[in-house]
Amino acid sequence: MLKTIRLSAAIPIVLLLMATGCSADRKETASEVKPTASPVAANTATPSPDAKDLERLTRNNACPGCNLKGADLSGLSLRGADLRRADLSDANLSSANLQQANLSNANLKRANLTKAGLSYTNFNNADLSGANLAKLNLITGVNFNGADLSGVNLSGANLSSVSLAGVNLSGANLSESNLSSVDFSEANLSSANLSDLQIQDRPGNPTSFKQANLTSAKLIGADLTGATFEGANLRQANIRSAKVSREALNKGNLVEAVMPDGTVYKPTLSDTTTSTPSNTPTPTPTLTP
Repeated sequence: MLKTIRLSAAIPIVLLLMATGCSADRKETASEVKPTASPVAANTATPSPDAKDLERLTRNNACPGCNLKGADLSGLSLRGADLRRADLSDANLSSANLQQANLSNANLKRANLTKAGLSYTNFNNADLSGANLAKLNLITGVNFNGADLSGVNLSGANLSSVSLAGVNLSGANLSESNLSSVDFSEANLSSANLSDLQIQDRPGNPTSFKQANLTSAKLIGADLTGATFEGANLRQANIRSAKVSREALNKGNLVEAVMPDGTVYKPTLSDTTTSTPSNTPTPTPTLTP
């Protein structure tokens, strides 16, 4: 009888514990399915300019050091504007008038400058890497001293008489551009595309590639008449079908370059034992595939 009473007394306790457990399970399950706060999304939005900086630029035609990231300045007249050290990365400056503007030390990465007016524009030490300057007509006076033009698109541009001496143009697209009387002395043109470019040099002012780095550059079908290559590195460059004298090319390093006739230049023994290749043609040049 005593056992029965104890068992009977225990039953409500067991039932209570079971009910509590089920309730806890239900709460836990409910908490599991309850939607949690969504994580903070990655910042993948297009960079936006500072509204106050934009207002300052339009009011004063000057905004040195301003944040103009991704700003739409297309078609605006910014003639003579002071944009030194301004951040114009990813900005749209297409068809803008930037004549005589000062963009020294500015950040113009990936900026769109197609059809922009750039006469006497100052890009001294500016970062134009990856910018789009296709089909530009750079009439005169543009200053690119110390500028970074790596990966820039200058296809179809008129760069006649512009100085690009010492400028970084690695990986740049200069195809079908006019490079008449351009100074590329000591410029870095490694892996640049100069296919089908046009050169019509002025008397006494030839296009100069003196000491330029043209490693792996593409000059297919380029008109290089009158251009000078003294000390230039043309290693593995493709000069197939280019209009250029062998005498001019011989002043540069032609090791493994594809020559205008389609043959690949192979260095002689003296080329491999000296720092400056002799560029003496081998008796049996290797044909490219």
